[in-house]
Amino acid sequence: MTREPTTLSTDALVALARARLTGRSRREVPPGALIPAAVLLPIVDHAGSPYVLFTKRTDRVSHHKGQISFPGGAVDPGDGSFLEAALRECEEEIALPRAAVEPLGTLDDTETFATNFVITPIVGVVRGPVAWQPDGHEIERVIEVPFQRFTAEGGIRVEHRERDGVTRPVYFFEYENDTIWGATARILVEFLDVLRVRADGPLISGAPGLCTTCRHADRVTSARGSTFRRCTLSETDARFPKYPRLPVISCGGYLRHPQI
Repeated sequence: MTREPTTLSTDALVALARARLTGRSRREVPPGALIPAAVLLPIVDHAGSPYVLFTKRTDRVSHHKGQISFPGGAVDPGDGSFLEAALRECEEEIALPRAAVEPLGTLDDTETFATNFVITPIVGVVRGPVAWQPDGHEIERVIEVPFQRFTAEGGIRVEHRERDGVTRPVYFFEYENDTIWGATARILVEFLDVLRVRADGPLISGAPGLCTTCRHADRVTSARGSTFRRCTLSETDARFPKYPRLPVISCGGYLRHPQI
């Protein structure tokens, strides 16, 4: 049976996001060799309907040429917080006024595999009309995607690719002539999973869930016979994510939603 996409108004999506993100324990990467960056995951309101904003990078930038990303960038020494960094970059890249953004919460830190960045994604809502002005140097254009497109069954394609001896899921979303993938798609998928609205995601389909730390989980039976899912990977397992800069030798994390 085909599952209908989740339809939410902007107000309903904002309320859901705030409720799911407030007080949530998130994964934070400790300071180290990775370059800290911050991005905004903007929910843009159009006549009561939510859209997610992305930017297409130009071919003149140093990293991720021509790719689709969330607006944001590296944290500068003068930034007082990750939120300040994300809002400053949005203003510089696409002329989004800082005062136009209502922050809703923060997602897990996300590393880039090909470059040495660790990204802190901040979810925010933009309600007022904004005249987007891509700077032309870093950003070529702005892309707004109806939120409902992400919750439709089959909306997100998953491939499994090996890098440095580790096989990881790689997510792809096609919209018109653009492809969203890489760290941006991983951030998007995490947001949908936190909201529990992804049609073909494990938190909806009932397939094994995802650990908050390393995205893997095993079914475990306790001494009393109770069954639950908990990550049991250790550094000796080939599937364990290789983050040599992190002080992690085993996981043991529970799922975000153990009742699923």
